[in-house]
Amino acid sequence: MESLKQRLLDYYGLTEDDYISFSKEPSFSLFPRIDDEPSVKEGKALIEASLEARQKILIYGDYDADGILATSILTRTFLLLHHHVSFFIPSRYTDGYGLNMENAQKILKSGYGLVILVDNGVSCFDEVAYLRQNGVNVLIIDHHELPSSLPPANAIIHDGLLHYGDARISAGCLSFLFSITLLGMIDPYLLTLGAISLITDLMPIKGQNRVLVGLALRKIRELEFPEIMMLTKHRYIDERVLGIEIGPKINAIGRMLKAHECQKLVHYFAELEAKDKNKTAFWAEEINTSRRNKANEAEASLRVDDNVPGIILKANILEGLNGMLAGRLLDKYNKPVIVLSESSLNKEELVGSFRCKEGCSFLLFQEEAASFLLRSGGHPFAGGLTIKAKDYDEFARFFLSFASNHPHVEKKEEAIELLPSEINMDSYRLIRKFGPFGKDFEEPKFIIRDFPVENIVFSKMGTSVRTEISQGNYLVAFKVSKDDIIGDRVSFKGNLHLNEFNGRIYVEFQGKMVREMEEKA
Repeated sequence: MESLKQRLLDYYGLTEDDYISFSKEPSFSLFPRIDDEPSVKEGKALIEASLEARQKILIYGDYDADGILATSILTRTFLLLHHHVSFFIPSRYTDGYGLNMENAQKILKSGYGLVILVDNGVSCFDEVAYLRQNGVNVLIIDHHELPSSLPPANAIIHDGLLHYGDARISAGCLSFLFSITLLGMIDPYLLTLGAISLITDLMPIKGQNRVLVGLALRKIRELEFPEIMMLTKHRYIDERVLGIEIGPKINAIGRMLKAHECQKLVHYFAELEAKDKNKTAFWAEEINTSRRNKANEAEASLRVDDNVPGIILKANILEGLNGMLAGRLLDKYNKPVIVLSESSLNKEELVGSFRCKEGCSFLLFQEEAASFLLRSGGHPFAGGLTIKAKDYDEFARFFLSFASNHPHVEKKEEAIELLPSEINMDSYRLIRKFGPFGKDFEEPKFIIRDFPVENIVFSKMGTSVRTEISQGNYLVAFKVSKDDIIGDRVSFKGNLHLNEFNGRIYVEFQGKMVREMEEKA
């Protein structure tokens, strides 16, 4: 068998020269700055003029992780410049997404001279026009799809209008890049928040995004920022920890709580002093645990017909849980999913989340279902939508017809053959040379073939496998029992990860048992 390094190169279609480039330490010199972009210059001049005139400044963000982190980055940037500004994170349940007219009127009455709309704004034409007509300056920092007609803001900083890299970026990343212009320096903590926003908002991890995430991981390990470390029990942090453990805790607040509790997270990430931040981190953990539990309850109560081409349902849950539940159903049943619940803003409307895989497309569905949709937006495989409650039955029939005509395309999941003896720290370090991983550059999948059944060690409950391969190195497989095993050898497909327990770090192959037919599928 070829070396593990060569198997990895073949898996990604890379050359030795590519590997040399990949394995270099990421450098600040490898991603471009945006200082010379006209819109960035306009935005900087706007802020400088506002500070000079001693105007009140408001940063108006969004309730998801990207919006919260973007707001935190800009708020902390002003604090580093020794200026206090106000910020506001709307509630998805009482304000909805983006600046609305009611809040625009409140902003005017409060006497703000400059409003910075971050992770929203490009679709707020009427609200921005109202503020501008009444003498309030507006700067938009957004990355959502550009409409045919842009709002009349003083300046719009948008990744689609910049000459920056070859991959889409998040609002948090845009805010970090703008902070460099305002501060005249790169702040490593703000870089880290920008990188987390890239991961949580599922931006492609390639090009400059890859460099930025790599730099952030290095800085987290070097500087151990309290705000990051308090959100996880892990001491070794990679992009997987940021995406699976830290990101959901930030997202959970806006999804679970109906008031403006997301404000507390901006204080947590933006304030220069770390006092009482441990209480906020513990609170975020509790809310995220509650979110998981409620999603578990909702999933357990469902009965899904296996004979339909797609899954659509009205759930009696908070609308903030729709996406999590839809994602779980997608993974479980492997067919297009829409989960809808009653809108908290209008009981005559249903708010939903759409999830699908290759072969189906939310963007195509959005186009074909336009007559039903009051509001919608998203990416090819995930989106949000709002319909009239009275249209549900007709909409459901339309969706099932669409799902029937656009079934998921089953793609063979390539995997690298791994020997049990290669479950070790040297292999893990080699794999990390190819990282960071994420959207459009997924972590490598491995398969261990023909593992002797006689060597398998089951958990006490008999529902999972945890077999020590060598000292401190384990093969772990979940949702498998002795009754699932046929024959004297089995195969496992999964990934190589680090696990921490009682202060010790273990290398684990974490995956699932696969049968011969599944291997060939």
